[in-house]
Parts: sequence; C-alpha cells; structure tokens
Amino acid sequence: MIEEVDAYDLLLHGIRGDLQRLENGDSLMIPPLGPVVTVEGMVRRPAVYELRNEKTLLDVLDLSGGILPAAALRHIEVQRLVAHEKRTMVERPNISDTSDSESSSLANERL
Repeated sequence: MIEEVDAYDLLLHGIRGDLQRLENGDSLMIPPLGPVVTVEGMVRRPAVYELRNEKTLLDVLDLSGGILPAAALRHIEVQRLVAHEKRTMVERPNISDTSDSESSSLANERL
C-alpha cells in the first residue's frame, strides 16, 4: 500500500497537494460499507452517509453540511429500520442531547 486516503474527505473537500496521483494500472482497495444513515429534507447535502464516529443527530446533521435557513427544527422525523424490514418512528425533540440512549445508535435511520 502506498497511501491511505479518506474517500469522503476527498469527495467533499477535493484533492490536497500532498496526495499521490493515480496512474494507469493502480488499484484501489475499498473496505465494505459500515453502518449508514440516510439524511433527507432541508439540509445542504441530502444523501446516505456511512457512520464512523458520529453518535448524535447533531453529528449527522454536520455530515450533511448543516441545515438550511428555512428548516423547521421543531419537526424532525426519524425512521428507524428494524431487522431490515420494519420501520418505526423515533421522537427526537432535542438534536444535541447525548444523554438519550437512542441517540447512541443512528445506524439504519432515515432522517
């Protein structure tokens, strides 16, 4: 391995000057996808995001570039996918609360 690159950082912030250039014949090794969260609605970059160290709803909103000025923070819907088939609604009244036991696992949620 010549260099390890964070693909998310590369896509979001562009190429840094200290990165090696890809050449013909180079191989990329991409690890399997980890836990994900889907962010939709009034955010700057709605998408599906892989969770790394994000633990709270506020962390996930930061991943999506933050909320738009017209967003209504009083109305945030969270759908949790349970056992790959059942969707449940989860109430999230305080986006920065880290004491809530449910905010420790955002994997498989749709915001």
